[in-house]
Amino acid sequence: MFRMRLGRQALREEVDLQDRTLLGLLLAAAGIIALYAWQMLVQAGGGNEVPTYLGLIGIVAGVVITQSLLLRLVGGVLQVDHGLDEFLYTGLLLFILMGAVLLPITVVIAYRVEWRSGALAVGAGLIGLLLLYRWVRGAWIGVGEGVSLRYIILYLCTAEILPVLLVLRASQHSITTLLNP
Repeated sequence: MFRMRLGRQALREEVDLQDRTLLGLLLAAAGIIALYAWQMLVQAGGGNEVPTYLGLIGIVAGVVITQSLLLRLVGGVLQVDHGLDEFLYTGLLLFILMGAVLLPITVVIAYRVEWRSGALAVGAGLIGLLLLYRWVRGAWIGVGEGVSLRYIILYLCTAEILPVLLVLRASQHSITTLLNP
């Protein structure tokens, strides 16, 4: 997980995106991340505007599926394969890691009222660190595969960073309007 590149042999032998264990871990991670997001929205005072938990699971799963399809599309257009497969697989591993890291935090948020705001901040910080690690690792993989740095920056800015900034902007706007009626 913490090596910047996976070996070609590890990718050949260990990577199977249709493995039931991996799919189960992805589903569990989506559930935990959606639960954290639901708790954050409820704490922000969303009231009736908070989506249902199942709706949030759908949104989280949709983001993962969309990113995977986008990576496949970019790989088809740029006609590169190995680096994108590695980035996709390590991105899914980081998604599973994010779910595992957020599990104790969601439990603390649910059962320790006095620690909620701190736990929400710690969870948001950990999500930010994992996203930053994903982006750095993606750039590292791309450079290692000989992809032009401008393509890497273009992909990261349009497909990875811009959606995160849009979500942050929307959540900041909705929280501000909820707190200042």
